[in-house]
Amino acid sequence: MPHRTRRLPRLPLLALAAVIGAGAAVGAVTPASAAPTTGAVTIAAPAQVADGAAFDATVTFAAVTDVYAYEATFTFDPAVVSYVDGSATAPAGGFDTVRTSAGSVEVVHTRLGTSPALSGAVSFTLRFTAEAPGATAIALSSLRLIDTATGSTTAADVAATPSITVTAAPATGPGSGSGSTPTTAPAGDPGSGTSTGSGSTRESSLASTGQDVLPWLGGGAVLLLAGVGALLLTATRRRRMGGAR
Repeated sequence: MPHRTRRLPRLPLLALAAVIGAGAAVGAVTPASAAPTTGAVTIAAPAQVADGAAFDATVTFAAVTDVYAYEATFTFDPAVVSYVDGSATAPAGGFDTVRTSAGSVEVVHTRLGTSPALSGAVSFTLRFTAEAPGATAIALSSLRLIDTATGSTTAADVAATPSITVTAAPATGPGSGSGSTPTTAPAGDPGSGTSTGSGSTRESSLASTGQDVLPWLGGGAVLLLAGVGALLLTATRRRRMGGAR
């Protein structure tokens, strides 16, 4: 059954040495045992994160035996990700000391003087921040296990995550293509530069007005012709009457 973990701050190396010394004193009166061992080791982390985002890498020892302390060194590309200071967790009943340098994190865990050695599944986490687009793996490049009798087991290139890809953060704000769409004036509005298909509203109104006056113009022409005809008829009659006299 996995041990519960709790997040702990850094402690001075002198305190760590004192606790390991206490463990060694206990081991001096304990019968010698086989060197500590661990089963499969895995490191789980997301395959892809956005630039600037934080994420956890979870380290799991499948089955350890008689582990009183361990020293684990993790490596990664510091141009792509960085370790979040103070983020390492520790199995309950112990504490961690963390040392960092460019591209590496060394976690030293030890049990308290009265805590039993670790056995079974053990897990802990480290938090990282994506620094720039790129790809990197987080690797457990070296691991040292120490038992209650100060016996140790050392291994190199123990485990690593698949390549973690850091993608560029989505662009936001002006110029990112997500701005508002320019507004346009309603069709037919003066100065809008848009047409209504067969002409502007004003032109349509004038055309309609011209069609409305045509009947009046036609009626006026008929009346004018009738008046001219009446004048001609009157003049003709007067000429005839003058000739008869």
